[in-house]
Amino acid sequence: MYYAHTDHLGSLRLLTADDVNKSIVSRYHFDPWGKRTLVFGTNITNRGFTMHEHLDDVGLINCNARLYDPVLARFLSPDTYVADVTYSQDFNRYSYARNSPLIYTDPTGEIAWLIPAVKMVASIYLSGVQSNVGYCYQNGTNPLNPGNWNWKSPNTYVNMANSAGLLPNLNVPGAIPNGALHAGGQVALNGIGNLISGDNFFNNWGWSAGMGFVSGGYSGFQLANARGLNPWTGLIPLETKLEILFNANYAELMSEIGEAGVSDVYLGNRKNLAGTGFKNSGGDLLDIRDGRVANGFLEQGRYYDRTFDGYNKLNNNNIYLSKNTVRRMWRGNLDARETLFHEWFHARDFYTGWADFFFKQYGSNNFSNMLEIRAHSFNYSRYPTKNRLLLLEQHATRFLNLLK
Repeated sequence: MYYAHTDHLGSLRLLTADDVNKSIVSRYHFDPWGKRTLVFGTNITNRGFTMHEHLDDVGLINCNARLYDPVLARFLSPDTYVADVTYSQDFNRYSYARNSPLIYTDPTGEIAWLIPAVKMVASIYLSGVQSNVGYCYQNGTNPLNPGNWNWKSPNTYVNMANSAGLLPNLNVPGAIPNGALHAGGQVALNGIGNLISGDNFFNNWGWSAGMGFVSGGYSGFQLANARGLNPWTGLIPLETKLEILFNANYAELMSEIGEAGVSDVYLGNRKNLAGTGFKNSGGDLLDIRDGRVANGFLEQGRYYDRTFDGYNKLNNNNIYLSKNTVRRMWRGNLDARETLFHEWFHARDFYTGWADFFFKQYGSNNFSNMLEIRAHSFNYSRYPTKNRLLLLEQHATRFLNLLK
């Protein structure tokens, strides 16, 4: 007979003999993901990580419902459950215990049972506290002690059943909208409980609204974060919109213009614009030097090569678009969309050496006009508008005047 000694996760760490000295027969070490190493003695059992069966010949662990690979830290087949649809980690159904193996275990191979169980108990308790804050305040008792709750009130049971998932529970992304939604729901539930008890519908409505807003706000914040949305409003952040728009237009940029040595396309905000000579002004880009308002601009990159006739080529160019331009692009405004193509065309001129050619041909005061003529001509050929033609004529006039 042997004695098994386990750690806090239930993993077998030590086997001792049934003798006077309780001598050590086997000592094992586990890495965080369950890979087993015999560090002393003889391996006489196939039980190990969280007391599951180790299949040493193939390097896997039998977790009953599924096989688990401790080197990859992944199951070989997906979980049949998504434990919590508001938590992003649960959507990876091959992961082990929410990728937190030092805290949780997965005894069946189907679901990390401790996570939803603890979450449900905590949620039920907090709902009980929320339902009885006003009652305990009136009676001078501590609402954290369930013994002080009003167990005669239906409101206590309704709220706790709602937290347990026994009643429909709606969540929307964003702390503010979900907080408001839950505040209204808790006021309604509190009022129904009050009416059943023979009290005024609005008794303790303030406490219910406040607690509902806090709990709903927290859920909405988490849900929005898990979906990559603005955690406060639940809306798609402008940065994400720009990334989506850029990816949607990338193939056309490459086919219409070609490689331009662009490192990134940035949203013009306070953090990104530092040191560029531009600042955000009401959602537009404002040139600090001359006060000119722009939809976007190109930040030149660095030298990487020369053309066969000696003109410098630049890569690692950066494009900046204004917030208002991205908003108009998201709404489908084609002229705003052309801003991205306009700046990409500029980047192409720097990447291929044409910008340096015009700089040396026409000087520092006039080469930018030539770049604008080329880019606006390209835009006009794709999407002809009066405003685009006017801009083209303005730069052409400036170019010709400077040539005189």
